[in-house]
Amino acid sequence: TLRTGEILIQHGQPPLCAAIKDVAGFVKPADWNSLRVRAVGHAIAVFVNDKQVSSAYDENYIGGLIALQVQPNESGPAEVHYRNVKIRDLGRSGDWKSLFDGKSLTGWKIYGTEDFHVKDGLIECRRGPKESEGYLATEEQFTDFRVRGRFHMLGDGNYGLFYHSTITLREKDGY
Repeated sequence: TLRTGEILIQHGQPPLCAAIKDVAGFVKPADWNSLRVRAVGHAIAVFVNDKQVSSAYDENYIGGLIALQVQPNESGPAEVHYRNVKIRDLGRSGDWKSLFDGKSLTGWKIYGTEDFHVKDGLIECRRGPKESEGYLATEEQFTDFRVRGRFHMLGDGNYGLFYHSTITLREKDGY
């Protein structure tokens, strides 16, 4: 089941808000897709290819990391590429700040055993040796923001962009 656009709090907890059921109809499987998140105060809205797929209002989650995710499912390998990942602080100047320099993972931290690396100016994510979960998260935390980027899914799996989150991997899986 494609879950792009879910609003997650922390791994292992239910989503704060699931994406709409027909989100797969908005995703172009063999092409670049746009993902836009607008988080202002307690309100969060997610758009995939300019179609709103989820929104939530929650007073408990107003700040945290932004993370990219790849997680395989039963149907086979998972691979996704990300590019043009940028953030704009809505509380101050409104200028866009690049979260990815196109050359390295500077400013990011890898969680889990999935393979996150830079190739040809893109963040490439592949299933790792444990075939479980993996996250690439910003080292900096953010509050009110708008984030945009593009992603290209090349295989089955669970991919996403997390925001206002924390990351705690499951101990039982050996992390």
